[in-house]
Amino acid sequence: MSIITVITAIQDFLSGTRRTYYRKVGKQTLKFYKLASRISVNEHQRRLLMIAAVSVDEVFAALLGLDNKRNAEAFKGRHSYRKLQRKELLVTVRYYLSALLIMCSTFKELLLAKVEITENDFMAGWRSAFEYSPADMQIFDEILAATFRSKGINGLVEVLGRQMVNTLYQEKQPLSEMETASLRAMILDDMAAIKRYVEK
Repeated sequence: MSIITVITAIQDFLSGTRRTYYRKVGKQTLKFYKLASRISVNEHQRRLLMIAAVSVDEVFAALLGLDNKRNAEAFKGRHSYRKLQRKELLVTVRYYLSALLIMCSTFKELLLAKVEITENDFMAGWRSAFEYSPADMQIFDEILAATFRSKGINGLVEVLGRQMVNTLYQEKQPLSEMETASLRAMILDDMAAIKRYVEK
């Protein structure tokens, strides 16, 4: 490694953006990785949980303006709170994870065949890896799953968008059409990544 590379790496680490990313998103992602590795009964389950963890990491880092691995250009007019409440941020992270899991239920049989465990065991592993509380499960069952059954992905994105606006951003107006389309695309991209792995 050259001295230039070392200096660049140190500057990157010390930069405000990278420190903020680690504090707001990255630290929790690392915890998810460790939990996923610990609770998984096989490599396929571990990989699926890792894909979900990477997805939520990239999406929230982009929405908060901390990196550009995802296209969150539609949200550039919003300003995230400088000091996010950790508990509220994690509730919103689990809103996204729950929405992603609900979308993956459209190919549930393929997914369960891949991980070779029962639906109950898969759900228990998901809850453990992402530290769901009883309140998170209530949101999953009574709000997100119910909305998906009645209104499909558009309803799911609407509920998720409302939660994100309430917890992440200073501006409280509902998502615009462009923001809604962008959020829908992120969920569909993440669902597609899981489905590609399942179909390998």
